[in-house]
Amino acid sequence: MIVMKPVDRSEKQAIEYEQQQILQQLEDWLELPMLLLSFAWLGLFVVELTWGPTPLYRCD
Repeated sequence: MIVMKPVDRSEKQAIEYEQQQILQQLEDWLELPMLLLSFAWLGLFVVELTWGPTPLYRCD
């Protein structure tokens, strides 16, 4: 049986701070790829609106 000791307040705050830091690093790391993907999607959307759907989308 695993017995967990209670976590004191300072340890809990340290863990929460570390989690926030890791989350912030992940967000910073993903910002540029998400921005590039959004512009790629926007470009494809504009192409589809101007030239119409590709033959793959047509159900003739």
